[in-house]
Amino acid sequence: METVSALVLSLLLAVSIDSVPCYLDHGLYAWADDAGNRASVMLAQATAPVSPEDYATTFRRLSESYSRGNEAVKKELEILYKNDDAAKWLRSAADQGDSDAQFHVGRMYGHGLGVKKDLAEEVKWYRKAAGQGHSPAQNSLGYSYMMGEGVPKDYKEGLNWYRKAVEQGNALAENNMGWMYQNGWGVPKDYREALNWYRKSVEKGCARAEGNLGWMYETGRGVPKDYSEAAKWYFKSAEQGFAAAQFNLGLCYKYGRGVAQDQDEAKNWFRRAADQGYERAKKELGQLTKRRSKDDDD
Repeated sequence: METVSALVLSLLLAVSIDSVPCYLDHGLYAWADDAGNRASVMLAQATAPVSPEDYATTFRRLSESYSRGNEAVKKELEILYKNDDAAKWLRSAADQGDSDAQFHVGRMYGHGLGVKKDLAEEVKWYRKAAGQGHSPAQNSLGYSYMMGEGVPKDYKEGLNWYRKAVEQGNALAENNMGWMYQNGWGVPKDYREALNWYRKSVEKGCARAEGNLGWMYETGRGVPKDYSEAAKWYFKSAEQGFAAAQFNLGLCYKYGRGVAQDQDEAKNWFRRAADQGYERAKKELGQLTKRRSKDDDD
């Protein structure tokens, strides 16, 4: 089994068990911090064998946290997807009709984690789970149609699945509805309607919606342009680990938009986004580093 870092373990110990639901069963330990609906889920390896019930509880909680737009969940899921025992349980449970397992098997294929990447297989498993009313799968199926990944691009069908998910309060789907209105995909372009959806999602703590709301304030789409408000929302999103918001916050510090100009702080946020593979952040980080080196030489 793969283990998580000592940092994660220390973070686990720092969590207040009085304020969070904790699952301290025989195998996987899952902490879900629901304060303000901003979940933070971390897993640690236990020495005892993991029971099917532990897996079921853990993956169900991860699905719930994922649906609220928790960016931290993704890293923990990567650990589990690459874990042979966890992956074996997922496939078995998915074949038996467990909707949470079907959703996660879909994500494994979609991201090539523990299996060869296969977008058609991803969609197949999302569809199985979505047909059972699984809102994260409904949202992900909507995204597949929106982007044309594994299926022909179809905005109307994407909207259909997003609407099914938002009926269950799925924060990521609410954010994606905002994205559809912002871009005019399958609906008339309407920035105010996009804002309404982002704000609904933000109320549940969705990092992506926070970042998108920041962009609306920065560009003055549907609201008066307000750099301070933009920086505020970028920061909230960036703190949750959303790479695009980390990059945009870096730009705020680089140019002094809504915050005091600070090249070191800009570099800090560019580095965080770059560490997640965000290409534009890598470019900005390289330019700042090169400029700093030149200044030192002078």
